Amino acid sequence: MTKSCSAIGCTKRQGGQPRHGTVLSFHKFPHEDPKLLRKWMAAVRRRGDHGRPWKPSLTAMLCSDHFSEDDFRPSHKRRVLREGTIPSWFVFPGKSGQAERRSPLKRAGASLSSPKAKRVRRVLLRNTDMSGLSGPSESQQQQAASEEVPEEVQLLTVSEEPVQFTVVEELPQPTVSEEVEQSTASKEPQQPTVQELQPTLLDHSYSSSVAERHIHSPMKKMVAKVRQLNYEKKKLRQKLKRRDRRLKCLKSTLDALKESQVMDANLLDSIRARFENPIVSELFANEVVNGGRKKRGGRRYSEEIKKLCLTLHYYSPRAYKFLAKNFSLPGVTSLQEWTRSVGCEVGVLDEVLQTLASQVASKKIDPNCCLMVDEMAIRKAKVYSQPKDKFVGHVDLGAGDVEDSRLATNAMVFMAVGLKGVWRHPVAYFLTDHLTGETQAELTKTVLRALNSAGLKARTLVADGLQANMTMFAHLGVQNMQPGQLQLPIRNNFFLHPATGEKVHILLDVVHMLKLLRNLFGEQKMLLLDGEEISWKYVQALYALQQREGIRAANKLSRLHIEYKKNKMKVKLAAQLFSSSVGNALLYMAESGHHQFVGAEATARFILMIDQAFDYLNGSSIYGKGFKAPVTANNLPLRRQFLAEFSSTLFRLQTASGEPVLKTRRSTPVLGLCLAAQSVLDVSEALLEQEGFAYVLPYKMSQDHVELLFSRIRRMGGFNNNPNAVQLQHALRRLALHNFISPSATGNSTAPADEDNGNDDEVGLLQIRRPQRQRSALGAGDPMPAVVQHVLMTPGNRSAFVDDSVGYIAGYVCRKLIEGSVVKCGECIGALLSNEEDPPSREVMRLVEIRDNGGLLVPSASTYAIIASSERHLTALRKCGEMGQENLSLRIQCSVLAQFMTERSHELFPGVQEHMFEPRAGGCHAVSLLKQVVARYLRVRLHAYGHYITLSGMASAHVRHHLHKQVLFARQ
Repeated sequence: MTKSCSAIGCTKRQGGQPRHGTVLSFHKFPHEDPKLLRKWMAAVRRRGDHGRPWKPSLTAMLCSDHFSEDDFRPSHKRRVLREGTIPSWFVFPGKSGQAERRSPLKRAGASLSSPKAKRVRRVLLRNTDMSGLSGPSESQQQQAASEEVPEEVQLLTVSEEPVQFTVVEELPQPTVSEEVEQSTASKEPQQPTVQELQPTLLDHSYSSSVAERHIHSPMKKMVAKVRQLNYEKKKLRQKLKRRDRRLKCLKSTLDALKESQVMDANLLDSIRARFENPIVSELFANEVVNGGRKKRGGRRYSEEIKKLCLTLHYYSPRAYKFLAKNFSLPGVTSLQEWTRSVGCEVGVLDEVLQTLASQVASKKIDPNCCLMVDEMAIRKAKVYSQPKDKFVGHVDLGAGDVEDSRLATNAMVFMAVGLKGVWRHPVAYFLTDHLTGETQAELTKTVLRALNSAGLKARTLVADGLQANMTMFAHLGVQNMQPGQLQLPIRNNFFLHPATGEKVHILLDVVHMLKLLRNLFGEQKMLLLDGEEISWKYVQALYALQQREGIRAANKLSRLHIEYKKNKMKVKLAAQLFSSSVGNALLYMAESGHHQFVGAEATARFILMIDQAFDYLNGSSIYGKGFKAPVTANNLPLRRQFLAEFSSTLFRLQTASGEPVLKTRRSTPVLGLCLAAQSVLDVSEALLEQEGFAYVLPYKMSQDHVELLFSRIRRMGGFNNNPNAVQLQHALRRLALHNFISPSATGNSTAPADEDNGNDDEVGLLQIRRPQRQRSALGAGDPMPAVVQHVLMTPGNRSAFVDDSVGYIAGYVCRKLIEGSVVKCGECIGALLSNEEDPPSREVMRLVEIRDNGGLLVPSASTYAIIASSERHLTALRKCGEMGQENLSLRIQCSVLAQFMTERSHELFPGVQEHMFEPRAGGCHAVSLLKQVVARYLRVRLHAYGHYITLSGMASAHVRHHLHKQVLFARQ
């Protein structure tokens, strides 16, 4: 906001020129001192609208031109007023329209009619041209110079008669040195002279006539020029100071160190200590060690740099490539090798469990944990995995070579969450497509046995309210799970561990149950509880009141909870239905006698009870108070009593027709909340008494941890909300390593403030290391099945469309091999492209000739023959149904290599055969070039084939493909 002066007629703003050449400053009215404020208001003489007294706002200010130099404190960088100072330099319009100047001397109380004041007035009038157009005469100037201004003058003003005047040009102007001397002189009160008043008259030109303002005085221009020079001088001084500071910065220090070629360890530590952020410090140390040319033994990176690089590449590969050009960071190939070091095949994650077992054995973590299971939607697609050299994306339950022709639509993820400490890690995942409850139960038993082998004790099994999960509980051994068979207190809330026989309590996620209860309330519109109505219309009326009267009006009408002011009811009311803010608002409106809320007490009490129970079952902080406090041995009996009343209330809940909710198809939220309340109490009691826990946080048994994991997975590569099977596996590998990846702030769940503090141990578990290179190998015998060999030997009609397409793609393969520096030999590069000894046939180059605008590459006949043979092998495999086998690309490479190296070696690369078949270490040029051509071509074709199979298997366009990222789920 631009600062401006509030004085009458003063137009000074921030950045303007001051009266005495000093820095122009602005000073607020003293609102903290009412007496002094009234004196400032009297000095300003402003009037409000319609004759009312003017009151300055909190931001009103006066510029420094309305104060004398004695009003400011000395020895201050900022211009600070003395205590009790009153503004005194003003110019007000007179009674007849002339300018009236008020000086600081009026504070002494001098009279307007004193003889000495009249004498000073006559001095000014003798030097003033009455016509307003001509200057003073020489006699008037001499007379003005001969007369002295008495020191006792207490008031200086112009005549009260309607007189126009001009400023005397020949009056002596104060120089810059005089101004400096005046500013550094003693602060004793001095009376202003005519020379001191002249700059003010020059600035406040509105007090003179129109003709007078157009007079350009040479002295005025000189004073303005001096002021401008002083301002530029100050800017140059500041520039020199900034330059001196830059000389001491990091860049100058590093340049000096490079020139001297000396790097002392103590000096390096002192420089790194200047960085407050440890990541910036690590980047600096990395540039010192790895900067410049690459060393012979390779670069070395610290664990922090590795975690940072993995995180950056996880979020955006493009951004990482850009930063790698300016910093000494590891290449993308190194990051991929570090990631491949993690074994993350479908099924139980053995490497994660081995690391957890070692931590349990060393007592770094507590073995008591909670097992959670949930499904994440993935893209239904058949994808070629280059590291595995096979197609993936089918249903896979981790059973080895057992194949399922169906494409997977979901990934079932099992996650272990420690009940003490902060650790949570995925321990298994499976690619599924609408699993039955019996299959889910078998997978759960497999994971429970694996956890027990690692020394972990699973106390609870948490899931959401799907019917398949309820069936899974029944197959696991939970008795009498039908709603009509439940009785209070609930005793059948557990099953026996398949390995140890201990109790494993079942628990339906509380947040999911609240959403289902919200849907039940919104669908039924009214529920009955002991004959009292719990109506949806009161919630709608409260929302309409907020929309009609606004946030402030609603806050004034009700004694609302502090959370109500924070939420302000502007989010969807359905999402904030069961909260204390809504309950307190309804209760107050009902007690106030508002006609729309008569009878809303029962609805308010029901909402408040649900909110209190949710706080009991979702406490996440050891410092929580009241309902949000952790479970301890002291408050456990009180909580058991409250949750028993809560479960009894839900059991008595009825629909508007009088039917119990437990007997309707919407019984899941009532059943789930009662089970959750009983299981949390039983598990807390066991941990407090048997395991010696000091407290238990119920939030550890919430499914939010799995949702946070899914949020991290979706953040890969720019929020991919529907990853395929390969992307899912890649994300889990990255998350298993130490990293800085945080969940999204707008996801389904957000981590608590005291837990999501950037601690990389929350998800990352494994250390970053280089993997042991394992080359794919084929078994003994023919790499191609006999049926495929028979198809290859059977003559068939060649398609002109296929020939033209293969010739076109062959030019792209040559370009990629040359641009990527895969082929570095100059003669081999020449052999790839068309030449006089090896020109391609025009019959297969027709598409290239049609599309070529001077930028396409034409392959040689040998290159085309190799790629055409690869295409025939791929077609034969597809016709025989052998595309699902492993080492697909390697099998084709070996078959094509055997064909050309034995039968058709004389056809390859004529003119350079001596170079191609020259023996050397690692094989001849022809073998390596053939492998590279086939591998590059198959990379293109196999990805395209997987995409084609995916689209052909869809009966219609998928909603995710049609709307892309505009929606996440249909009808939501």
